Amino acid sequence: MTSIHVNSFNIAAPARDIISDGFLARAQHVLEIALQPIVSIQTGSIYAYEALMRGYQNMEFETIDDVLNAAHTFGVSDKLYLLLLDKSLKKLTSLVDSEDVKLFYNLDGRALEGDADLHLESMKLLEKYDFPPSKLCLEFSETYDYASAVTVAEMVDAHRSEGINFAIDDFGRGFSELKVLYEYHPEFIKIDRFFIQEIVAEDRKRLFVETVVNLAHVLGIRVVAEGIETEAEFEHCRKLGCDLAQGYLISKPQLRFPRGHFDCSKLRRKLSLKKNRTFGQNSLVHQRIEFLEPLKIGAELSDIFEILRTSFRTSIVPILNDSYEPEGIIHEQDLKEFIYSSFGNEPSENRRYTNSIREFIRPCSIADINSTADRILDIFAYHKTSDGIIITENGKYVGFLSAVSMLEIINDKRIETARDENPLSKLPGNASIGRYWDAIRTAENEERCICYFDFDNFKPFNDSYSFLDGDKAITLFANILRKEFSGSKYMIGHVGGDDFFVGAIGVSSEELQPILNDIRRGFSKAAESLYSTEDRLNGFIEARDRYGQSRQFPLLSCSIVSLEIPVNTPVDDMDAVLQEITRLKRQAKRSAEGLATQIYVPQPAAIDDAPDQQPVDNIVCNANRRQSRVA
Repeated sequence: MTSIHVNSFNIAAPARDIISDGFLARAQHVLEIALQPIVSIQTGSIYAYEALMRGYQNMEFETIDDVLNAAHTFGVSDKLYLLLLDKSLKKLTSLVDSEDVKLFYNLDGRALEGDADLHLESMKLLEKYDFPPSKLCLEFSETYDYASAVTVAEMVDAHRSEGINFAIDDFGRGFSELKVLYEYHPEFIKIDRFFIQEIVAEDRKRLFVETVVNLAHVLGIRVVAEGIETEAEFEHCRKLGCDLAQGYLISKPQLRFPRGHFDCSKLRRKLSLKKNRTFGQNSLVHQRIEFLEPLKIGAELSDIFEILRTSFRTSIVPILNDSYEPEGIIHEQDLKEFIYSSFGNEPSENRRYTNSIREFIRPCSIADINSTADRILDIFAYHKTSDGIIITENGKYVGFLSAVSMLEIINDKRIETARDENPLSKLPGNASIGRYWDAIRTAENEERCICYFDFDNFKPFNDSYSFLDGDKAITLFANILRKEFSGSKYMIGHVGGDDFFVGAIGVSSEELQPILNDIRRGFSKAAESLYSTEDRLNGFIEARDRYGQSRQFPLLSCSIVSLEIPVNTPVDDMDAVLQEITRLKRQAKRSAEGLATQIYVPQPAAIDDAPDQQPVDNIVCNANRRQSRVA
């Protein structure tokens, strides 16, 4: 259809009307709507479907943009918009349980330039399919400069007054998205696929996504990670705090649903298992969530006054849409000119103020109930002047964490950290290391490494010099670990005495090996300063062994174990992992390099009958006993 691409100024008006009518008739007959599910990244349940145009090739167009450009050329962008919205609502409402999900629908801004009243006509379509306005989300796309269009603000206000949501599509690609974010405060941000692709390998992309997520949550906006194609991408986006996920990993856009809807039970079971493994980590948060009585967006000011009058413990009212999702909060101080006026509550009864509840809503930070305490504290830290954080589950309101509760959580975490912190090295102790095992277990989509460090010849050094010098050696080694293992990929722990632990997620043993070699050389060289000049020149000290016999012992060094757990390798049997570490520890001490590496195979490894064998369960116990002697 080459005539479609002819500039509209070169076509006479009657001819253009005929062609445009034919275009719309053809679109009505040929174009179809495919639906792609958007799921909760924490639970895997279906949150929404995005409507996507299909069948445009049958109109002899190569891309969706070609169809939209043709509609603009013929002056029917508004009519095509409504035509496709009708098809999208019809398709979605035909699915099972469609009343529980949203529809994400792309908005071509050029439709605003037509004669149709999009707000009025859209409401008619929603009524036709008995589809709640709060379930519709319109996506701003990068194909239109919304930031400079004068009609956009009016359109947003009109739609939002009915409860319709907005999202910024492909965030990070368009040139005016930050201004749109500032001007129109969308309820959702969809991060462009470019930033999700290779997020596992590229630190800068992870930083971008994490920054966008933190900014969005502070503003009370939810984040959709678009274009997820691998389990590793899904897991990274989940850890970075994204709320929702969309992409081929979950499902391609579908024209037909044989079961009447998309089946996400497999994903839900997998995420449920991960949630069960980490159950209890958020107790600091859960026990402080307070249920503040919310109001729907259509409530009157008098309803808010009544809540504030009867609820003496709070000055905040959460405001929800018809889907029980948070719109923000109303604070008592924002209403004080009405509450404390000389006319009492009369202003609230004035018809002029009855439907103006939106004018008093302020954005509020949000967090999912499954978020870790650290992530919730990060959100709070970005917005310290806030009244608190709204807590949601699958996007729906469940309660509120006040600023006072957040400060209590911070204090409790400090106490928890102080209790577990080794007093000598100032590193996390066994409780933190134990919790880290859960992270190792659940990160099946990434390489994981467990490193174990044990000093060589520490007892004779301690006996020959002093416990104070032993403390210096331990502190020296702890500082070396901090220097070499900085960053969120690593967890450094002090098991006790001269035993240390390092966990790494997203790092292979091959990458770690040069770092571990540097640590061993660096510690041996630095430890020389703890010896007398004579012992340092000799390269050994005279001391008694465990049998009371005097003999020569080399200067301090360390033995290192590195156990790599490959991608998709389960580690449910932690005893088997500890047995492997025990075996490798003996191997490292016997080798000239002082380093033993192994790739973990999830089968219990046999432990040989060497005389110096330690029972696996005694590794931590013995280390703790040594710590008690050194501290």
